[in-house]
Amino acid sequence: MFGSDWPVCLLAASYAESCEIITHYFSGFSKKDQDKIWGNNAVEFFDLKD
Repeated sequence: MFGSDWPVCLLAASYAESCEIITHYFSGFSKKDQDKIWGNNAVEFFDLKD
């Protein structure tokens, strides 16, 4: 799952730029795996389902 180190990341790039780097890095992954990285793993791990 994705988790930023904001505000520390601001020393090197904006938050948006940091997210763009992650998006680019995982662009070759399936949509399902990208969805897991961006939130679905956290929903499952922390039992946040309705």
